[in-house]
Amino acid sequence: MYITLEDKDLAYLVEGTADFDQYMFDLSWAQHFALLNREEMMDRLIKDFEHFVGSSVVKKERINCHHNFTQKRTIWVVIYG
Repeated sequence: MYITLEDKDLAYLVEGTADFDQYMFDLSWAQHFALLNREEMMDRLIKDFEHFVGSSVVKKERINCHHNFTQKRTIWVVIYG
């Protein structure tokens, strides 16, 4: 179902169309690629820092902060009246 948007700068793709499916495939690939890049950067940072201080560092937790992220959710809504 297509709708007219009030703002000419807004756009959307209709779920279930070939364009939507291709966009979601490409977006998923890009998000995974970005995750791998962030992991690589963290690995290199830790390696270089260990070299700088001359000893191993204790790795407890990695904070992985992303942007431009999407994820499909299924939500059940129950209304009691």
